[in-house]
Amino acid sequence: MSILSAGQIIKEARQRAGLTQEALSEDICSTVALSKIENGKLGVSPSTFSLLMEKTGSPREVLPTFKNIDDYNCFRLIKETYNDITHHQLDTAYSHIQEIININYADNKFYRQQTMLLYCWLQYSNCYADSQTLLSIIENALRITKPSISVFDIRDISLSYVEYKGFLLIISILIDCKEFDSSVVLLSEINTFIRNFPSQTRNQHNREIEYIHAITYGKYFYFTGDYSNASDWINKALDIYYSENIDAFLSYELFILAELISLKNSNSKEFSPKFEYFIAAATFKKCAFVNRVVDYAQRTFSNASILSRYHVFKKMFPELSFSEMILSDGLYNIYDKDVITIGRLINHLRKTQGISIDKLCNGICSKSMLSKIENNDLSPSIYVIEALLGRLGVNEKDFTFYGNDEETQYYRLKSNIFVSGHLNNIKQLKKSVSEFAAFANKINNKLVLQQAYCFEAQLCEDKNEAYTLLYDAIKLTYIDFNFENINNYILSWSEYNIINGLLKCIYPAPDIFHTHTAFHKLLSNTDKPPLNNKLFSRCHESTICLFLIFLDINKLFNETIFFIDSMNNQLQYFDPYSLNFALYYYALAKANLGQDDSLIFYSKASIGNSYICNDLEIINHFKKDIYKLTNINI
Repeated sequence: MSILSAGQIIKEARQRAGLTQEALSEDICSTVALSKIENGKLGVSPSTFSLLMEKTGSPREVLPTFKNIDDYNCFRLIKETYNDITHHQLDTAYSHIQEIININYADNKFYRQQTMLLYCWLQYSNCYADSQTLLSIIENALRITKPSISVFDIRDISLSYVEYKGFLLIISILIDCKEFDSSVVLLSEINTFIRNFPSQTRNQHNREIEYIHAITYGKYFYFTGDYSNASDWINKALDIYYSENIDAFLSYELFILAELISLKNSNSKEFSPKFEYFIAAATFKKCAFVNRVVDYAQRTFSNASILSRYHVFKKMFPELSFSEMILSDGLYNIYDKDVITIGRLINHLRKTQGISIDKLCNGICSKSMLSKIENNDLSPSIYVIEALLGRLGVNEKDFTFYGNDEETQYYRLKSNIFVSGHLNNIKQLKKSVSEFAAFANKINNKLVLQQAYCFEAQLCEDKNEAYTLLYDAIKLTYIDFNFENINNYILSWSEYNIINGLLKCIYPAPDIFHTHTAFHKLLSNTDKPPLNNKLFSRCHESTICLFLIFLDINKLFNETIFFIDSMNNQLQYFDPYSLNFALYYYALAKANLGQDDSLIFYSKASIGNSYICNDLEIINHFKKDIYKLTNINI
């Protein structure tokens, strides 16, 4: 088994789409270059690979093969910057953008385009930038791939995911500047594109474009006084948010706007408690737009004076200049000594993190196999690559591995589980898990069996049965597994997930000391490997939620407060459900200790996140708990 080359993948995708090489290469690279890519004579950077695959209507996730280490670092930093902006961590985002500029965008014009647009999203999110300057930078960024484009007329032009987001940012800026005529023209033209998306290519990225477009259209109608149409578009955005598991991007803006529209449609002269809950939640997330919304609310609602308690400190980021430069289109000689293949990437990450071959390959493959992979003498299965990269702190969701028919079936079956689980379709979820388990048993690969055991355990109603499955799963890669030795293990996200499941099975436990120790050891394992903020939250959100339940059951309220205070930066990257959970137990701990300072703020922020999660039951439960402890109505 081996991973297909980029050229093979692109050629097959182009032929399936019925595109000529001339049509596919337009605005991306030369036809000659595309021919060389397909024939395996040129390598292709992830940025270029994504654009070519997107144009064929295929998944645009990338192969982990890079021109050089700068190419990999640019790819990684762009992913992290987008995640930072999504979670309003603008200081970190700005630092990442500076890092990308310092390595000259890895000599790649597509990375430069993405960086320029990310910078504009950052400054726009900070509510502290000159609109004309931002519009000029966005226009220059779009002209990297569309040199003759008019930003006010995009009819009959094929746009990429990155370009769509650039135009949607232009529209948001125009709405803020009350340039309603120009903004509605662009909204209408993008709406035509969206309606014409082929049903087979309505992937996560297309749905994200639809989501941002719906929010922006709702914003346009709100500020032009058409609250009925505004409601329709915002409801469409909410449907996409809940059905597609959209990342937190614009989520707080969406729910605040939804509540404002509801208040306008009901002719309310006062803001609702729900509106304040959303403002509190956005304030905790350090959303800079809060100040503007509070100012607007104070001019609109008679009872809005109390909202003055909500304020987000805005930092002024120095303007960055993006002068014209000639950069490559992301192609390279595949025989160049600096090319980062999958094996070389694993070698680089392993050595950078100071991990020995023995520790990394433990339970995954032999030392001999790992050595051959790192030296490009062996092309391993997708299962081995995923497991190794997972232990090195690489989010496998950033990549798509194109393998043989068996490995393609593996991806399809795993995807079915995630989709049915997200839609909470229990009947379909059970069927999908059963199909995956049958597949795992058929191929008899321990790394796939490990995932199958984990999926099956999640459906178990009996804790003992679930514990047995999970314990068998972790012993497939760590045969000597013991909670006492957690700090000796290099864990992938999948292995973290299994251990979280084991902890869930054993709490509340009579042996409080050992359970407490197990939680601390798992949480302290974070630095092996060093995780970026997105992967940290993915690994540890469930661990932290379980730990907070454990602390609450055992009345360790001081430790709860200390723990949450020490985790504040990481909490900013949590999804609304996990963040609601953390703030819920933080507020309860303060209430139990009689600490009323900031209790109301954290309680309202927790409730705001609960409304975003549509978890009305926990809201009522929480309000009763706080009132019982403090006589305070939240």
